[in-house]
Amino acid sequence: MPEQDQALWQSFCRGDRQALDTFYLKHVQPLYNYGRKVAEEQVSVEDAIQDVFVDLWQRRATLSVPDQPRLYLFRALRYQIIHQKKKQQKRRSFSALTVDTTISTASPEQDIVIRQSADLQYEVLRKVIKKLPVRQREIISLHFFEKLSCDEIGTIMQLQPQSVYNLLHRAITHLKKTLPLQLKAVEWLIVVLSFASQLQAA
Repeated sequence: MPEQDQALWQSFCRGDRQALDTFYLKHVQPLYNYGRKVAEEQVSVEDAIQDVFVDLWQRRATLSVPDQPRLYLFRALRYQIIHQKKKQQKRRSFSALTVDTTISTASPEQDIVIRQSADLQYEVLRKVIKKLPVRQREIISLHFFEKLSCDEIGTIMQLQPQSVYNLLHRAITHLKKTLPLQLKAVEWLIVVLSFASQLQAA
């Protein structure tokens, strides 16, 4: 919750290292999931996250408390990833979306079927998403995987909410046109993205 994050923020700004550690542990996994989707292969997401929190600690005496610290972290990580790309002078496309392996409560036979079906569906979706323009791909990640609103995504990407909505609409329209005929329904797209998100969060 923003209030809890703000309280932790105020504490570590006063020099409470344990508050920073708690803040880090609370947000590191969502940040890693996001960074892994939008970073190029040559960018170390772990290093970028560490840079974000080192910077917070070093500048703690001059930091003000943001209204939504979680969005501040996403935006800061985005900046660090871009900084790493420029530093390495690489111009590659965003890395492919992946789904983490998780333990299922289904029977072994059902688990195999579910995994094979999900893998096939996700591979199709992965290839299509990989071809999206950079910003559209990032917005798909933030909206479907991190469950952020257009306003929140706009804060992270420094875009107007309407621009975010337009890019999201273009991305979904492109996916609908590009997916195989039997997979064109928007409902299928949302189901697969949601299912992948659940797997990743498990």
